[in-house]
Amino acid sequence: LLVPYDLGLGHGHLALSSWRQCPSGIRVMNNPLGYTIDTQRLSSMFFSPTFATRYLHVLLGAGLLGGSWVLWKLPTPSRRGLLLLLFLWVGQFVAGHGSAKVSYQHQPEKFAVFEGHTGTYESADLWLYPSANAPKAFKLKGMLSYLLYQDTQAPIYGTEAWKEGYLTDMKDWTFKSYHFMVLGHFTLLLLLLLAWVRLQFGKGLPVKHALGLFALTSLLSNIFGWYTAELGRQPWMIRGILAVKDAAPEVTVALAQEGVLYLVLALAGPLFAGWSAKRLGLF
Repeated sequence: LLVPYDLGLGHGHLALSSWRQCPSGIRVMNNPLGYTIDTQRLSSMFFSPTFATRYLHVLLGAGLLGGSWVLWKLPTPSRRGLLLLLFLWVGQFVAGHGSAKVSYQHQPEKFAVFEGHTGTYESADLWLYPSANAPKAFKLKGMLSYLLYQDTQAPIYGTEAWKEGYLTDMKDWTFKSYHFMVLGHFTLLLLLLLAWVRLQFGKGLPVKHALGLFALTSLLSNIFGWYTAELGRQPWMIRGILAVKDAAPEVTVALAQEGVLYLVLALAGPLFAGWSAKRLGLF
């Protein structure tokens, strides 16, 4: 039930969040009564340019959570199962990095809040620990710039580049939530290594304990991830262009049916992957 929790409830929300990152399939029209939305194509709205990376990120996160839970419940966890979790972990790392780059491309102010990057337009450091007082936390000098541009001196927009009204009033909590999510992700790698050492050499943390902690950490990381998305959301509608209350168009039966179709298509991928893993005996 853990995978449907993260996937079934998240896909429609994921499409909406992606669209808010990069509103596609619409036109903002200015008329004598003010700004209005002209919907062009629902498919372009659902599958916006940022959807693919976010979709993959959520799928892999759900795979880590559900996969570790299944392995934990098995009498004897297999090495193949641990290798699959490692494969999913690497994929999640790559997808997360890609999602971060997409965020900076389409909403640099949101990226700056996530990473705790102040200043206007300068080299950015990488904070390694969620802290209420970020300037005193441990960081890698210029590493954020390097991750984006392979140059530690490359300038990146910071929070001071925008007026305060453009930024979320939950900046501190957004920064903490994001870094707790990342910290949890690297904790998963440590637990995988401990489980592998136990299987190979019979020493260290019992595999069942490691997998139980892995599932719990995955769940917490997923929750922090969704909180990060909610706390740090910067809908383009709040930038003085259009009020949120005016942004909802009339929903027709045909429009609702088309939306359900896209949701089913989005769910088909993880369902097929789960069936394939079961057939291959990975769990």
